Amino acid sequence: MLIKKGISLQKAIMKTRLILFILLGILESLNAQKTIAYDKQWNVIDYKVFTPNICTNIYSFRKDTVINSVEYIALFVKRDTAFSSSWQPLEIFMREDSLHRIFILDNEEEKLLYDFNLIENDTFKIDINHYECELIVHEVDSIQLLNGEMRKRIRLLRSDDPNPNQPWYGYKDWVQGIGSTTSLHRYYESCFTDYPLDLLCYFENEALQYSNPNNQGCYLTPVTNLKIKESISIFPNPAQDEIYIDSNDKIKDVKIIDVGGKTLISANKKTISVSTLNTGIYVVQIHTQAGIHVRKLIIE
Repeated sequence: MLIKKGISLQKAIMKTRLILFILLGILESLNAQKTIAYDKQWNVIDYKVFTPNICTNIYSFRKDTVINSVEYIALFVKRDTAFSSSWQPLEIFMREDSLHRIFILDNEEEKLLYDFNLIENDTFKIDINHYECELIVHEVDSIQLLNGEMRKRIRLLRSDDPNPNQPWYGYKDWVQGIGSTTSLHRYYESCFTDYPLDLLCYFENEALQYSNPNNQGCYLTPVTNLKIKESISIFPNPAQDEIYIDSNDKIKDVKIIDVGGKTLISANKKTISVSTLNTGIYVVQIHTQAGIHVRKLIIE
């Protein structure tokens, strides 16, 4: 009888551990779907209207704030971070509820910025910072992040667009956990014009998870500084046997990632053998003292 009781107890313990493991996995997955969190970073390119100038802004949540008895997280920015590394407060406050609806304070009034519960043909009205328009959900599907995880995508367009198949104002894509593929908090500025904002890269825990397919890096140098030598470069590129990373800053870590998000090579030196890689396109994530840089690598 004692043996049977011991076996039963062992099975119960194993079952409890399995349930806890599953619950932890579910909680981790739900946390990854959150957009408003401290472990995230958005690199956004901002084309200055009516000028040839561009700059890269890097956004991150840095501080809890209570306003009118409601808890928000404050958004901070680094501007042109190849030349500056200090975080600056934006006086922008956001929060996310348990239904993954995201709110932003607009002149001390709370406005709904995202609602990831929308389904096809739903409408979403924007009235933020003097920008007003109505969006309609054109499609709901999913995209794959570089780590292989699937995230829900909601594709919207203006409800009064005369040509939904080729929208004048363009599609506005929301990705759960990331926000908009143009800008985390300013996508609404394209209600009336094709406002030039683009999400270049998105990071979680300093790991690259999303890279804009239309750009080749996470930081674009302002036009006024194009004569300054790029801080990170890879050569030869395309490559066959090995690559050399030319960096003005000390390299902490280098990862070569395939299109599916799998890390194939990890190193902490400037010369890296790539002879084991198949022909194709890869992402090189370079972590230096100045921050994280991303470059595209072609293997012939």
